[in-house]
Amino acid sequence: MQFFNYIAFEDDRRIKATIYAEDIEEAKSILLLKNIYLLKIYKINKKIKQLNQNEILEFFFDLKNLLKASIPLYESLIIISNKTDNSKIKYLTLDISYKIKNGKNFSDCLREHDKSFNIIICTMVENALKSGSLIEAVSEIISNLEKSINLKKTIISTISYPAILLIFCIVILGALFFYIIPSLFELFESRELNIFTSLIVNVSKFLIANKFLIFNLILISSLLVVFSFINEKLKKRVLNILISVPLIKKTIIKISVIRFFRSFANLLINGESYLNAFVLSKNMINYYPLQKEIGNMEEEILKGLNLSEIIKKSKYLPTMCKEMIYIAEKSFNIENIFLNIANIYEQEVEKSLKKFTTYFQPIILIILGIIIGFVILSVLLPLTDVSSFVGD
Repeated sequence: MQFFNYIAFEDDRRIKATIYAEDIEEAKSILLLKNIYLLKIYKINKKIKQLNQNEILEFFFDLKNLLKASIPLYESLIIISNKTDNSKIKYLTLDISYKIKNGKNFSDCLREHDKSFNIIICTMVENALKSGSLIEAVSEIISNLEKSINLKKTIISTISYPAILLIFCIVILGALFFYIIPSLFELFESRELNIFTSLIVNVSKFLIANKFLIFNLILISSLLVVFSFINEKLKKRVLNILISVPLIKKTIIKISVIRFFRSFANLLINGESYLNAFVLSKNMINYYPLQKEIGNMEEEILKGLNLSEIIKKSKYLPTMCKEMIYIAEKSFNIENIFLNIANIYEQEVEKSLKKFTTYFQPIILIILGIIIGFVILSVLLPLTDVSSFVGD
């Protein structure tokens, strides 16, 4: 399949748009059937790229509004592809609409783009198509995406402020050690320096002598950080290192609990069987030891044991979570209680991050202030002696 840009007249209007077809002749035929008179058509080399969470949200938000307006699925997708300015959404939507027109199921089309649409989304859409409740399923997908994006924003904002302060401190210290302090070396040469100034001067000399090594280390570290976001294996290794920090480990387990139980509940509400919902939701856990532990429970569920009995053995799931699962099975209100578990732990994560921000940020400011203040004072003290010496 190929993408073609075209310029044409439709209803006495000059238009420029994109069409998805097997070849240029098929593209011309499709446009002719729509009474669109071509002026120019040409092939474009475009690959369908992975959508990020915000783009997936935009796609489903537009789709929900069009479906609520009683516009059929195929026409809704064509409208989205024509109206959007986002090229990634445009080309992906054109691909899906073409395949639907040729008899493919919407959920199967989404599965072909599994990097953009996870297995939970695809399964929810599949069940919704069977039950005729696509609008409700899309609304639930939008709600889940919004919660996930908000949580991600909270985490990023918590991390970003200390990171910015740290970078600012490194820049200031770099300017001091590489430029300001070296410019004062001549003044310090014949002077008897105090222990603090001697330390700062020696550190500055060491850094200047090894500046190329330091620059390369910073460059390699920066590249590793960037690469860890792209490469899945490296990402897992970095995550395993971070997990060794107790506070981070606790937060990641809670986020995994949120993702697991929210996915589990949504699949059950959407008509998925209990066992299939359990197996599919396991894939949403981003903490490997917990994912493995949950995966091992599958055989025991097949034997007919209740989840509340099996989950008592869990090393990672919080105690309150185990108690709520027991209540859910007794009350036959599994879906709502599972959603409540996800909501409770989401609130806990947000509170923990806010506490971290409240207490940790002032501590960082104080530490950075002390470091920079110590360096500046160590440099200024001998200068006051020099000025008084010159005055004499």
